[in-house]
Amino acid sequence: MLLAELGADYVGFGPASPSDIDGIDQCAELIAWWAEIFVIPCVAFNIDATHAALKLAELGADFIAPSRLIWQEDDAVNRIAEIGRAISGVRRAA
Repeated sequence: MLLAELGADYVGFGPASPSDIDGIDQCAELIAWWAEIFVIPCVAFNIDATHAALKLAELGADFIAPSRLIWQEDDAVNRIAEIGRAISGVRRAA
């Protein structure tokens, strides 16, 4: 809340690693709370799974930032495109 009061352009929430399921769940709670109360956009970072990106976008994340590790995967371009399609579907529904 202090960041918003100090004029931050955005805030970020994310798990310690893209595979940290507990961290993603905690991030989801924070994003849902933040989106309900604040106008300042929030970024969900370290999100490499489409289902996690979709969930966080549905809860109000304004942006999804994959980890840098996603680019080491053989199917990185396809995974980024899949995440993009999932987020796009949420944005159209809103």
